[in-house]
Amino acid sequence: GYALASLHGVELALDISGFESYKLHKFGLDKLQISARILPVGQENRSQVVQRIVRRFARWIGRSECDYTERSLRFDPAFFELNGDAKVEGYFQSQKYFQRFAPELRREFMPRKSLRPEHKPLIDQMGERESVMLHIRRGDYVSNAHTLKVHGICTMDYYRNAMTLLESKLANKPQYFVFSNDMQWVKDHLPMAQGTVFVQGNENAPELELQIMSSCRHHVIANSSFSWWAAWLGQHDGQIVVAPKPWFDSNENDSTDLIPSG
Repeated sequence: GYALASLHGVELALDISGFESYKLHKFGLDKLQISARILPVGQENRSQVVQRIVRRFARWIGRSECDYTERSLRFDPAFFELNGDAKVEGYFQSQKYFQRFAPELRREFMPRKSLRPEHKPLIDQMGERESVMLHIRRGDYVSNAHTLKVHGICTMDYYRNAMTLLESKLANKPQYFVFSNDMQWVKDHLPMAQGTVFVQGNENAPELELQIMSSCRHHVIANSSFSWWAAWLGQHDGQIVVAPKPWFDSNENDSTDLIPSG
C-alpha cells in the first residue's frame, strides 16, 4: 500500500474495521511511525453501514468490493497497474512489492515509543557480539487447529540445524538471543549454548520487541511474518538469515516469492 501510494503521489489510508471481529490481537501499526491515515471505525453513517453489509455479503459469496484482491502469495506485477484511487486487500508478503522504498519503510516501522532503559545494554550487547536472533512461534500456531494445519510448526531439528549452519559460516562464536510467545516451552525443549539470552518482558509491546529482534546481526526466523519482518528490518553487514523450507505445511500456498533471494 505504501509503495503504490508513493508511486502515484497519493495518500495511503488504512481500513482497520476488520479488527472489530479479529480476536488474535488488536491493530498495532499505530504504535509505529507510519504516515498512513487510519480511517475511523464506529463512526458510520447510513451509507457506510450499507457498504459494510455489502462488503460482508461479498466476502460470504467469495467476491470482493476491492479494486484489487490478492489471489495468491506470488508477486503480481499487475498490482502496479492500479491507478491512484484504488482499494486493495491482501498480505503482499513479498519484498518485490516494496523493496524500492526500503529506506523509507524502515523509518516508518520505527516505534513511536522509545525503548526502555533496560533495553540499551541488550542492544549494545547485540551490536558487540556475533548476535543471532532465534524466533520460535507457538501460541495460535499450536492452539488453533486450522492455523496449525496451514502453517505447521518449525521443529527443534530445524533450529538445531540452523544453529549448526550458522556456526559453520561465522568466524566468531555466535551468541543467541531467543524470542518466543511460549518461552517456558522453549527453555524446556531446546538445549541452548552457554550465554544464550532469553529475551522476555515485551509481551505487551510487540513494536519494541520487533525493534530489539532486528538489532541482532543474524536471524533464524520461524514461518512467521513477525520474525520475517524482524530480519527484513535488520540490515547488517554480512547478515545471514535462515528461513524454513517449506514455509507452509499446507500445499495450497505458493511461497516462492515470500523469501528474499538473499
